[in-house]
Amino acid sequence: MIRMGRVWLLLGLLEAAIALRVVFKLIAVNPANPFASLLYNMTNLFVAPFASLIRAPAAGGMVFEISSIIAIFVYVMIGWALERIVYVLF
Repeated sequence: MIRMGRVWLLLGLLEAAIALRVVFKLIAVNPANPFASLLYNMTNLFVAPFASLIRAPAAGGMVFEISSIIAIFVYVMIGWALERIVYVLF
């Protein structure tokens, strides 16, 4: 049986990583920094499906990634739906 606490933990970690990505892009963190590079590479896989939905406004090296915020909401909805499905089945 799937333990939903683990699913929510993993989803929370993913959400936190994407949120940190949004903040890093918003404050124009140096992408050559090893931690920033690791974070961007880890989250690219999860943000990529939403990257071309909407153009990200940018100014002076700062980027507001609206697509990442959309990804956060979509993954929360997927997690909630998965939790409900598991609850109903078990």
